Amino acid sequence: MKSYKLFGPIMIGLLIITSCNVAKNYFSNGDFENAVTVAAQNLRANNKRKTDIIVLEKAFRIIQQRDLNRIQQLKLEGNPNKWEEIYTIYTRINQRQQLVKPLLPLFVKKEFRDADIQLVNIDAELADSKNKTSEFIYTNGSQLLASKNKSDIRAAHAEFTELERINPNYKDTRLKINEALEKGVQQIYISIKNEANVVLPKDFEQAVTQINTADLNTRWLRFTTNSNTPRDHSIIISLKMIDVSPERVSDKQYKEQNTIQDGFYYPKDKNGNFLKDSLGNKIKEPKMITVGALVKETRQYKTAIVSGDFQFFDIKQNQLVKSVPFSETVVFENLFAQFLGDRRALSQVSLRKIGGTPLPFPADLQMIMDAHSFVKNRVQDKIRENINLLMN
Repeated sequence: MKSYKLFGPIMIGLLIITSCNVAKNYFSNGDFENAVTVAAQNLRANNKRKTDIIVLEKAFRIIQQRDLNRIQQLKLEGNPNKWEEIYTIYTRINQRQQLVKPLLPLFVKKEFRDADIQLVNIDAELADSKNKTSEFIYTNGSQLLASKNKSDIRAAHAEFTELERINPNYKDTRLKINEALEKGVQQIYISIKNEANVVLPKDFEQAVTQINTADLNTRWLRFTTNSNTPRDHSIIISLKMIDVSPERVSDKQYKEQNTIQDGFYYPKDKNGNFLKDSLGNKIKEPKMITVGALVKETRQYKTAIVSGDFQFFDIKQNQLVKSVPFSETVVFENLFAQFLGDRRALSQVSLRKIGGTPLPFPADLQMIMDAHSFVKNRVQDKIRENINLLMN
């Protein structure tokens, strides 16, 4: 039981030492903000630890003065786009002081003095910088929202979203956010163009363009196959070549053999006597034989190739942005075989072919139709890979 009584205090002591070291290490490395945070957390648990008090005193003085100097410099520059940084710094100062304030005063016992931690009243400055930041962001966002460029409108959405975070319900910020969401969306139309001089199955175009747009849609991108929808970009699935091979049937023959066990035999010595083991029993050996078979394999084979490119068009600029080639192949293949000879000679590969039968070849149009899922999947992949092209 004594070991358990000692273990608790020892571990607590180690944790205190470790926490102190963390605060000192932050200070030594010039990370004064984290030095203040860790030291304050330690002092919240025990406000008499000299090391933490000294670290807090020094780190607080340095980082506080650094922030105040930066604010003074930014105000002297007089640039209105700096108000957000000024407000951010005032917010940081306020948070830091709120962290430290409940701990004060802190007494350094060995030096018989209070720690020199000076708090400043920044309530008015914090409110003023918040208002000026809000006004600047609102004005800038409104100008971006009035643009005909959708990338500017999306930037306006980011501005108003930030404003809502800083100053909720400021003016009509929420209405502006919704307006930007509506105006900033890019409409993308997906269609097929047959340039292969091949008559396609009636349902081919519909099947290829029947893309699950919900998987592709984002906040700023909306995909459609409705030709009546206004559009900013279009993706054309241009079919350049559709080729179906002739039906091919080929035969080949090959031999297989295998050494297998076929019963047992009792070996004899040169005098014709049976060999025996140490117990006087006749020795029995497996009887091995070689068996063979002739395999006749038949292969049915037919392919359909659909190739072309995916064309990304910027409709407003009336230009082709990018063309991505594709080629998809649908294969029909049927292998079956017969054999003459001993079945035990066949390999596992050959055994799987035995017993198969000829199958009817699929029609040309059916194979072309079967290619639609490959093309559809490919266009979805390429859209995801080139998503940035659609954001302009």
